[in-house]
Amino acid sequence: TVCLHNTRLGMLHPQAVTRNAFGDANYYNLCPSHPDARAYVRALVADVTHSYRPDRIELESPSFMGFAHEYHHEKDGVGLTPEDDFLLSLCFCPSCLARAAGAGIDGEAARKRVGQWIVETCERAVPERRFPDFPASGLDAFLPWPELHAYLIWRFEPVTSLVAELREVAHPATKVVIIDLKDGWLGGCDLAALGKVCDGAILCAYDMQAGDVASLMAAGRATLGSEKFLGAGYRLFYPEMAAPDILAAKVKPALAPDVDGINFYNYGLVPAARLDWIGGALPV
Repeated sequence: TVCLHNTRLGMLHPQAVTRNAFGDANYYNLCPSHPDARAYVRALVADVTHSYRPDRIELESPSFMGFAHEYHHEKDGVGLTPEDDFLLSLCFCPSCLARAAGAGIDGEAARKRVGQWIVETCERAVPERRFPDFPASGLDAFLPWPELHAYLIWRFEPVTSLVAELREVAHPATKVVIIDLKDGWLGGCDLAALGKVCDGAILCAYDMQAGDVASLMAAGRATLGSEKFLGAGYRLFYPEMAAPDILAAKVKPALAPDVDGINFYNYGLVPAARLDWIGGALPV
């Protein structure tokens, strides 16, 4: 179930979308801090789970989204670095600033810092890394700027509390799991915190080799604990999955006993002939 990734609703309700440090709207991303966006997703999850009683509902994008996310005719002539993309994705909409202020966080100071850095990026003749180790360095890269670091830590709260509300409104018999990425913290997802308020997670093993998938699953299980659902998500896109044996090798780590399920994305976007590879990658 797609939660906050909705360009149509964003265009119809621009007051409810994420906005960067300059107030520019990201119409594809409803903001997890905005009351109307939260009410919409609660109603969606309640309707689906109470009307159809699925065994499990999977929450896609209940969070902040990246800047480079296929906006119409998207172009980058600047040469944005990974940290630039992250900074441009940060939301400073009125709802975020008000919610952060309620938690004692100076979001306006963070907004000014981010805006200054983005301006500097756009004034350079060629790209220059501000944080060469980003995103591997995580949020620790921002520790020298306390107001910004505090805002980035606070950013987990709207996402975690929204997922908690979705678990509350969902039918009790339906498990609620999130779909997350290896670096989900970029979008405000704290897997440990989310695991405490929902029933588990599907971790996307996109662009990963088999060894990396094994590490991702091990880390996910350690974070979620033994009682929560843990699934692996794969894309069937070419050239990421260029042959049946490549798919089988990457899927193999997810066949471990402590992994509860496997998702393949997306049946509607790949040739039927490639779907046949799935059978060979799974045990009979």
